[in-house]
Amino acid sequence: LIAAPNQPSTLSLVGLPAEWLHKLLGAVKVGDWAQVHAICNLIQVDHPETAQAIDRLADNFEYKAILSLVEQAL
Repeated sequence: LIAAPNQPSTLSLVGLPAEWLHKLLGAVKVGDWAQVHAICNLIQVDHPETAQAIDRLADNFEYKAILSLVEQAL
């Protein structure tokens, strides 16, 4: 789902399960970064590059970028 792991602008969450996207959206909205990382662990199984990119965004507290990606995918 991601062309280059170091380029978040190429990241797409389209195709991820809606349940994960809704959980990710809720976690970001309340600033629950531990939950964001837990969701990334779920994503990691099937989409490791995507999970790593989301983790990087979360580590940098780029919540607006994560929210935008989730909203585009829903």
